Amino acid sequence: MIAVFANLLLLLYGAPIVLSAACVIGENRQWPNLPRIAHAAVRFGMLAVLLGAVGMTAGVLATHNASAAPGLSAAEISSLRAKGFTEAGYALFFGLFAGLPGIYMGRRVLKDRR
Repeated sequence: MIAVFANLLLLLYGAPIVLSAACVIGENRQWPNLPRIAHAAVRFGMLAVLLGAVGMTAGVLATHNASAAPGLSAAEISSLRAKGFTEAGYALFFGLFAGLPGIYMGRRVLKDRR
């Protein structure tokens, strides 16, 4: 089950990157389907950014809840927070890293086509 979820996330994060590359190639070759590809790049890019933001929010909330558990020492709490907040930051970073190129390239292609 986890492998299926991981592959789905990889597909959702990889789609905007592949579609933005297709936009670059399509601009040079004047593809007739380029506006559809650009719309898909923008949509998948926004979805990747949204997933990154949701992952960051979930990571911050889970870290806060885990560090509020009774019976933890100060060292354990700081270790939990250091690892949890870093993981939440990675979720946001990968969402932005995957999504922003798709949004940028898709909108640029659509603007140039008008």
